[in-house]
Amino acid sequence: IESLQPRSRRLIVVGGDAESDRELSTRVAERVRSRQRWEVQTWNAFSVDELRRELGALDSGSAVLFTTMYRDRSGRASFPADALAGFAAASGAPIYGLYGSYIGRGATAGSVVDFDASGKVAAEMAIAMLRGQPLPAPGTQPLAATRCAADYPRLAAHGLSAAALPEGCELRGAPRTLWTEYRGPVLLALAVLLAQTLTIAALLVQRRRRQLAESEA
Repeated sequence: IESLQPRSRRLIVVGGDAESDRELSTRVAERVRSRQRWEVQTWNAFSVDELRRELGALDSGSAVLFTTMYRDRSGRASFPADALAGFAAASGAPIYGLYGSYIGRGATAGSVVDFDASGKVAAEMAIAMLRGQPLPAPGTQPLAATRCAADYPRLAAHGLSAAALPEGCELRGAPRTLWTEYRGPVLLALAVLLAQTLTIAALLVQRRRRQLAESEA
């Protein structure tokens, strides 16, 4: 969020009304406040429809961090990614997320939990246990690995530049071009074309020198 919206000063942590939703939203809001950068608000006491209206009134001067929504204020149950898709379509401000499954479902970007990497770590620990090998000390091998990821269409929708993303951030949904899809063959073709051009130029120079030598003779 700091990279993509350096001038934003209002950050809204959005979550559901279930106990787990509120607990996570509170923890995230506390972490954000510790940076002493934003005016932080926590929105949990809304229904899905109310949240859409509130998000629709925001502009690019604000940023939204979506946690989870398993139940809204009216008691309506939902999957967080499904709820996020509806919020992103209505929101006037970019929405950021915590999980890799949110990218492509409405989240603009985020330092997301990488479930593939987490599953690999868990599998390695399970194999080590079965083999009787020592396990890493608690806290030295986190199961919830995270990485930066962003969604190109959502960046474009909010006028945000992918160039502002942190180095190494995974950009998903970027338009395919000849360069991105066939970089190797394109470079090879350019090298062959350059070699042919240099060869032709050398032959022309050689021909010109021969003609001058013949004229002098």
